[in-house]
Amino acid sequence: MAVAQWPSQLPLPEREGFEYQLGDPRERFDPERGMPMYGMRYSRTFDPVAMVLTVDDSGRARLTQFWTDTLRRGARAFAMPGPGEHGRGILVSPGVPLLAGTVPILISRSWLCVFQGAPGFRAVGIRWRASFSLARIR
Repeated sequence: MAVAQWPSQLPLPEREGFEYQLGDPRERFDPERGMPMYGMRYSRTFDPVAMVLTVDDSGRARLTQFWTDTLRRGARAFAMPGPGEHGRGILVSPGVPLLAGTVPILISRSWLCVFQGAPGFRAVGIRWRASFSLARIR
């Protein structure tokens, strides 16, 4: 079974409202004496991510259809372009892109994610502000 892809008709998340936190795979052990100790509990973690999109009516319908039908109400994983990474140029020094001839080389990065709940929508003028939480699988 192929992994679903983030719809190309939908924008990437806005910077305002975007939150990303590294998941913690450690387990804490408190001995009777001394400092607490940590060991690895999981080999893979979920990184919690909060996202916000501003979409029109068709974007709202597309996100709803993606969550409901394609992902079976959020039960399936999907791949999406890595926010803040995908499509940016690789820099050799601050402000100087790495070139292939005269064309800058761009980063291509995908995240494997699952929804942590259903997306919510709030009306903002004639547009919709969609907010949702994801778990990035690492």
